[in-house]
Amino acid sequence: MDAQQQLVWDSEISVVVLGKGTEFVLVPLGEPGPIPKEITEDAKRRGLRFCGVLGRFKDGSAGMECEPDVESMSVMARACFGFAGLLERQTGDSAEWLKKLWTLPDTRSEFSPES
Repeated sequence: MDAQQQLVWDSEISVVVLGKGTEFVLVPLGEPGPIPKEITEDAKRRGLRFCGVLGRFKDGSAGMECEPDVESMSVMARACFGFAGLLERQTGDSAEWLKKLWTLPDTRSEFSPES
């Protein structure tokens, strides 16, 4: 299993990101079977390509795995904001989600530039 598959497997909610430039589409995963044909056909028509995956884990933290090129990284950075909006709509209680986020442990190293 590669890192992208592992992120999807471990996530409570995950999406595939298709995009190019400043344009992206979030494709929710979780339903059995392939991505619906109308989504893939529309993405192909618009010139969008696979850029990576985003996921949220049960503990409230999130993760991202992207293709190893600059355009994919740029698309994925933008897609994070869209994914946050999707999570807010799906969870319905952003105050509770933020409370969980605040209680996550600080994993920064004592040698990190932020400390």
